[in-house]
Amino acid sequence: MTDPVTAGTLAVTALALAGETIVKGMVGEAVKDTYNKLKALVLRHAPNELPLLEAQPSSESRRGMVIEVLDALPESESIELVEPARQLVQMLESAAARGSVGVDLSRLSAMNARFGTIRVNSGSTGVRATDTKLQGDFTVDSLEVGVEPGKTLR
Repeated sequence: MTDPVTAGTLAVTALALAGETIVKGMVGEAVKDTYNKLKALVLRHAPNELPLLEAQPSSESRRGMVIEVLDALPESESIELVEPARQLVQMLESAAARGSVGVDLSRLSAMNARFGTIRVNSGSTGVRATDTKLQGDFTVDSLEVGVEPGKTLR
C-alpha cells in the first residue's frame, strides 16, 4: 500500500516543478499566477524555510523541512494548499502534453526571417507563427524534431 500524498508534499512538489518550468520560460501567465498564489500561501506558513529551499531547490533536506512545517498545520489551514497545488500540477501536465515550441512568432512584420537550426522534442512544434506578415523569405536552415539532446540527424 502506498502512503497518501500530504498537502505539504503536494505543495512543495508543485512549486518545484513549476519553478523549473517558469525559469525555462515554457509556461504562460496563468501558470505563473497560480505558482505565485501557492508560493505566497507556503511562504505565509514557512517564512524561514521556503527561502532556504529556493536557494537550494535540489536539497532533499530543505524540501523535507518545508514539507514538515506544512504537514504540521491544522487541517483547516493545510487544506488551502491542496487546490492551488493540484491546479498548478494539472496546468503543468497540460502544458507538457501540448509539447514545446522551438520558435513562436506572434505579431511579426518583417522583410525576411532566417533561423539556423531549430531542435524540438518529439510531439512538439518546430515553428508556430500567428498574425505574422512577411514580405520576403522565411528560411529555417534545419528543423529537427524528436532528436535526443546532444545528437543530430544524419
